[in-house]
Amino acid sequence: MMGCGSGGSYVALCDGETDEELIRVENTYFSDPALALTLLRMYMDASQYIGKVVYLKVVDANDGSNGGFAFICVDDFRVSLTRGEVAALEVEQMEKIQNETYTSASYDDLTTLRNYYAGYPYPVPLQSLTFTGYAQNAVVDCGTVDVTALLTGASASFGSDTVTDIAVTKVTAPDGKELTSGFDALDMSGPGAYTVTYTASYEGKTADAGFTVIAMADHNSVANGGFESGNLAGWTVLADGWSIVDGNPAGVISAATYWGEELPYNQAGNYHLDGFNTGIEEAGTWQARSTNFTLAGSGFISVRMGGSASAVRVYKADGTEIGYYKQNRFNDANFPHVGQGGAWGDMATYVMDLSQYIGEELYIVLCDEEVTTPWAHGFFDEVVTYYETAPDVANMADTVMDGHTAEEQPVEIQIPWQLAQNLK
Repeated sequence: MMGCGSGGSYVALCDGETDEELIRVENTYFSDPALALTLLRMYMDASQYIGKVVYLKVVDANDGSNGGFAFICVDDFRVSLTRGEVAALEVEQMEKIQNETYTSASYDDLTTLRNYYAGYPYPVPLQSLTFTGYAQNAVVDCGTVDVTALLTGASASFGSDTVTDIAVTKVTAPDGKELTSGFDALDMSGPGAYTVTYTASYEGKTADAGFTVIAMADHNSVANGGFESGNLAGWTVLADGWSIVDGNPAGVISAATYWGEELPYNQAGNYHLDGFNTGIEEAGTWQARSTNFTLAGSGFISVRMGGSASAVRVYKADGTEIGYYKQNRFNDANFPHVGQGGAWGDMATYVMDLSQYIGEELYIVLCDEEVTTPWAHGFFDEVVTYYETAPDVANMADTVMDGHTAEEQPVEIQIPWQLAQNLK
């Protein structure tokens, strides 16, 4: 089992006579913060060396210049395993992870860990009922919806056997009501996020997975603008390397604060899109595109954004860019006090005047851009694309509890709204 190991550290199987490295395993699954210190079980197929005297070597090859976690953690070396022992160990490890119940609002590490074991290239076909493909989140107009038709992409296996019995078993409506039948013509006339549970069955065994359907009553707003579905339903990721959990992009978390200093995110509602949790390294960049919307009302929109790399771009439906807005608050000073002028992952509400485009079909793109400052992450929440009247920006602010040291009591502060400058 290996944890950390970022930057070229590895475990090698070596020839006991010549010291030649025969097999090398690196922790290519390292991900800060979701899978940083976590020990992950990995396998070596050394069957071609049966009968040879060998030894294992742990190598810390990171001098610190390749980024954080410049060390390696290892545990539980098991050697000379039979094929049956490998098969049993695979199932034991998978079931242990599936039965975990802890949660981490900040880093979504349990779902990422489960995703690791579900997608691992096992040397012996995993003798466990496992999904090999997943149904995707979807956006529909309010009305009657054939939810079963949305299972395209869902697949499962047991060992080397393909599982064909996969069906929708439950839909939880936005009001919490559970629906257990009529999935081929389900009433989704109420707007909001519907959670669909589907089940794979094989010889008395079952496994569940899920996805989200966002039902839209109008097209003046983007789908899931506040990420209150708890995921990126309605958003299209425009980046390689984004962490995928159960077939859908990760990155949406439920933490209102972060770190021991309880630094505020200024999250609206229960969830936000968090740059720490996309799986993309801090030096990388990414974009996430909304659904199209028809600009109406006053023609003003707003987005909460924080971190030094965040920006918002606005486009007409044909791809013509009409707006480019960047955060301007980041300030790595007076840690951990936002109330004293510091600004890190905390988001402010930026209001954008698009009134000259009222009546046009638009979409927005949330951007994590390349920057040379620290905290090169983007944090976003509460994308509002309809205001009946223009917001009174000068008199608006979001109230949060400030970050604090262990010796201090948290105090209430305000983060003022601001009218964003169009840099396009």
